[in-house]
Amino acid sequence: MKAWALQAATASFSDWFLYFPPKTGEQRQTVIERLAPLDPVKHIAHASPLLLQFGKQDRHVPEPRAKQMFDSAKEPKQLLWYESGHGLNPEAVRDRLAWMRENLRTHVRQ
Repeated sequence: MKAWALQAATASFSDWFLYFPPKTGEQRQTVIERLAPLDPVKHIAHASPLLLQFGKQDRHVPEPRAKQMFDSAKEPKQLLWYESGHGLNPEAVRDRLAWMRENLRTHVRQ
């Protein structure tokens, strides 16, 4: 991979697997522990250059989780916020395409 653009990425896969059916107690902890080795936050440092895009009203990936992903990434990296929910918006698509064009142009030559 020469460049990475991730949208609404959460730090832990267990964030998704705890929704349905809801899990509590020991069952919840088991899911978290089993998925922990795969958590994106543990591997994001290998994705560079990186664009992370998040919606300011995303109930699935709130700001602290988004910032955790960004803080765990290495340079070069960029973080963009949008007035949207989890699905982002057309502005995010335009920004992502422009970012990919520039970064692929730069890094494919290397």
